[in-house]
Amino acid sequence: MKFLRLLTLIMAVPIICLAQSNYKNGYLIKLNGDTVRGEVNYREWHTSPKSILFRQDNHSQPYEVAVRDVKGLNITGYEKFISYTGPVSTSTVSYINLPNYLDTAVRTDTVFLNVVYTGSSVSLLSHTDEVKTRFFVMDGNKFQELKYYQHYNTDGSQVVTVDTYKRQLIALLAKYNANYDRSSFNEIQKAAYYVKDLVKALKLINVGSPASAEQVSKDLSKLRFFAGAGVAYTAYEFNGPKDFGYESNHAYVSPLISLGVDFLKNAYIQKYFFRLELSGLRNTPYYTGTYSYYTYTETKATLTPQLVWNVYNTPKLKYFFNVGIAFSYGFISNNKLVATEERRVADPHTFFGPYDSRGIGAPLVFKNPYNIQSGVIGVPLKTGLVFNRRAEIFIMYRPVISGSQKDYDAINKYTLATGLSYYFGKN
Repeated sequence: MKFLRLLTLIMAVPIICLAQSNYKNGYLIKLNGDTVRGEVNYREWHTSPKSILFRQDNHSQPYEVAVRDVKGLNITGYEKFISYTGPVSTSTVSYINLPNYLDTAVRTDTVFLNVVYTGSSVSLLSHTDEVKTRFFVMDGNKFQELKYYQHYNTDGSQVVTVDTYKRQLIALLAKYNANYDRSSFNEIQKAAYYVKDLVKALKLINVGSPASAEQVSKDLSKLRFFAGAGVAYTAYEFNGPKDFGYESNHAYVSPLISLGVDFLKNAYIQKYFFRLELSGLRNTPYYTGTYSYYTYTETKATLTPQLVWNVYNTPKLKYFFNVGIAFSYGFISNNKLVATEERRVADPHTFFGPYDSRGIGAPLVFKNPYNIQSGVIGVPLKTGLVFNRRAEIFIMYRPVISGSQKDYDAINKYTLATGLSYYFGKN
């Protein structure tokens, strides 16, 4: 089990990488309007940051900058934030926690707003916390939240949606595009409370501005597809009749192919993400007994949802570890037991089929003599390196956790694998 020991050692490496930083060029806008250039520790924020770490260069000591300390910050080429103080809605839009009344409550807070779209007259910003994602518009130097509410009706049988933001956008359309036509009005009426639709609406409002005055921030989320190939070492255990003298354990090496998709929340950072992978391999276990042999062919497909953690994370090199749940199904064929030549010599009449002219029977073949474990569930552990966001080298250990020897005569115990994967598209 040297392979397994090596895998365990490699998976222990993450402990030394926990404090890794990710500084990118950027600048702060101080409360007095001055600009301070330096580097921002760019993280994969699942909610809008309340503070960031900033340093003037890679030789300087970083210090914490809170949202109240600045007017804004820019991570060059990535994201831009503006400090906002004012009302923030507190109502939820989660179906599980919806009230049965219209909740328009707000809190006064100072938060970072992420600049999503910059227009000549009106811009779109967003703020995400533990409750929800809200969108704001910046009209000149004035901010207003685009209001969107959901609640149950009084008897809890239906969800009521209050899309106040549409009226707000139409008011801005009338202000900045007085000669708008019916199609612009209809587009805003159809706009859902999503980035894509809201940006489209604001472009209609800013219709008179030159294209050079508009800027849409890059979409950080992304789907990334990949394909891989490698070698798998699969161990089987046979629990058939002891009087046949079968060896109980066998292992087989076979080609492994895979394809999948990564769901990246932040394509620039890629610190954590969800992966869905489909892999396949084919084995033909062969068990030799005293007077017969037993064999079958298994073509196995495995679907594995998994969580990936890039423990060491730079654009040129990443070290990752992931864990998931593997759902495997083996398509079984050629399941048979066949008498051997030794049995022919020892007993030419008892164990064989029709006799020839010499009185010796033909080899006897039993089809589907034993129960094969087709569906199994495993917990794969996988680790490896990614080079230049393009090529991945990995090793994987996948023990089986379902099924038992009492239920099956042949069982897949575990799979070890190593191989290469290639990421498609722009990375």
